[in-house]
Amino acid sequence: MVKPKAQRGLGAVEEEPCAPTPGIQASLEPGQGLDTILATHSKQFESILQAIQDTKTSLESKIDAITLDVGLLRADHKKLVTRVATVETELSDLHPATKDLQHTVKRLASEVQGLQRRAEDAEGRSRRNNVRFVGFAEGSETQNMELFLED
Repeated sequence: MVKPKAQRGLGAVEEEPCAPTPGIQASLEPGQGLDTILATHSKQFESILQAIQDTKTSLESKIDAITLDVGLLRADHKKLVTRVATVETELSDLHPATKDLQHTVKRLASEVQGLQRRAEDAEGRSRRNNVRFVGFAEGSETQNMELFLED
């Protein structure tokens, strides 16, 4: 409020008129009553309140959707935790059996190597007992092989 110059005294503080708030008309126009201004401001406040309510409703629906998604993710997470626990249990049960199988495979591999060596030795011995003579005509041998070779 501004005081007339006559009422101003020494040390009196001069007040500046208030600047209007953006979006709200604060000044009185001639012929406009207080009721009209209040009605205008009430309509503006109602529109602001409606915008706030619309935003709140929108946010609540989005929060509900997010809450639902989080619930579904939790359920999926519980299923995965259960499956991982099952797999870990089965894996720990299979570990001793795997070690036994590895030991058996090593033992069988060494037995196969021994059998291969014995088979090669037997084949070599069999070949040594089979003597082949070259340079004789077919059918020239007799019943007694020793006499035939001596002749």
